[in-house]
Amino acid sequence: MAVIKRDDVLIHYEHLQATSPDIKETLILIHALGLDMQYWDEAIEHLHPHYHIFRYDLRGHGQSSAGSGKTTVQDLCDDLEWLLSELEITSYHIIGHGLGGFPGVRLGAQNKEGLKTITLMSVPLHFPKNLANQVVMARKQIVGDSETMLPLGDHVVDQAFYRPTEDLRQQIKDSYSKVNSSVYFDIFSVKSLELTINDLQAISKPILILSGSADPKFIPELSHASLNFATHARHYSVPKASFMVQVDQPKLMSDWIHEFIQEEHDEVYPNSYRRQFREEMYQEIKDRIIKDDALYTDDVCISIMNGFSVSINGKKNVAGFNQRKAKQIVVYLAFKQSATRDELCDLLWPESDLTQARNQLRVSLHHLKKLLTIPSHHDSLLRTDREHIYINAKVQCDLLDHINMIHHAQSLNVQEEKIAEYERLLGQISSQTFPVLYEEWFLERYHSLESEWLAMSLYIVDYYEAKGNVSRAIYYLDMALKFDHNETELISRREVLSKR
Repeated sequence: MAVIKRDDVLIHYEHLQATSPDIKETLILIHALGLDMQYWDEAIEHLHPHYHIFRYDLRGHGQSSAGSGKTTVQDLCDDLEWLLSELEITSYHIIGHGLGGFPGVRLGAQNKEGLKTITLMSVPLHFPKNLANQVVMARKQIVGDSETMLPLGDHVVDQAFYRPTEDLRQQIKDSYSKVNSSVYFDIFSVKSLELTINDLQAISKPILILSGSADPKFIPELSHASLNFATHARHYSVPKASFMVQVDQPKLMSDWIHEFIQEEHDEVYPNSYRRQFREEMYQEIKDRIIKDDALYTDDVCISIMNGFSVSINGKKNVAGFNQRKAKQIVVYLAFKQSATRDELCDLLWPESDLTQARNQLRVSLHHLKKLLTIPSHHDSLLRTDREHIYINAKVQCDLLDHINMIHHAQSLNVQEEKIAEYERLLGQISSQTFPVLYEEWFLERYHSLESEWLAMSLYIVDYYEAKGNVSRAIYYLDMALKFDHNETELISRREVLSKR
């Protein structure tokens, strides 16, 4: 490890020379915002046998100082270009992670002679403007008045890794705690997110775009859409990886990058073909979206929260769904949108052989088709082909809506808003809210939902107990007792509260 000074900024770096004298090319590893260069450790084990390695802490991150004045994306780009010159690195490949990919994109737009390829991992190359503004504002709300980015690190840690461990959680928190919030938001801005696409279009070097298949923020679709602006790019989605691809899948990522670098990079399709294909495809998608409301003329509403019923175009129908697995099939289709015949056979008749199960499914589907037939149409909303079954209508399910609203409430950052939404959602639970099915797949989902209700109830209890509102705390503690199957601790807590 070493330190080099550029003006008033001390830059912490590591320059590993390859063991073979025949190796000429260097990998430049640039970490994401909030992090530092240690997150490349595992990947280096796989990459170092083939390349020289250069990694460093961005200014204001890790052990690098921030310097005076405002930090911009251009500062990061200038730092990179200066380091390459100062350390005489003349033949190199850039691998950038998150917003750490921005200096690579901007340098790539200049098409420097020494730059061979660019790999961009979980880089927000094109972020819709309105969504970008929401993301920036949401992060500022999370950080609040904190001088460091620790609150954000605490917030994102479980989403950053595919399978986070306690060591990784602590590592992320430590890294974010070293970054000043003003430095972070000088770089992470709507303006920064807007500028990247112009640079991307100017790059003529080969580009590899990697994204974690399980990344909930920089989703693979975002990376894949960037191919429309980069004629020399390809996109791979890394399985079983979230944002921290190099930690979740260090060997697979390293192998893919090495293979990409070693390949011949002839253009598979000419620009004219790409342009025509892109324009026609997106026009069809746009037309499809516009017509989306007209695709279905019928509505099917499935009620589970307050007793089971099915309504078709506002007309409730209860009769017949308790027969021949009709209820099980219609609820499963509400959750899954479509299912295969074999899938339903395994689900509903797990003990039967496939031939017998298929015969039973045929009878059940015939019965359900009758229940989902609209007299004026003389046609059933249940559609089946050789393999797939689905409901040809706008399907709404109150339990699914409830679950989605819980996830929205959990994302709220203002505590009072979260409490109000939790109370509203818990108020939707009635004495009739109980499992309408007893198949294993549904019970698993229901028990998971009970855990969510329990967590929400206890969150409200903690809130009102801290406020000194004992009666409200006891009310929601009683509600929590309905969902907790190991209730000894809650009963003890209730007794303590009752004595106040």
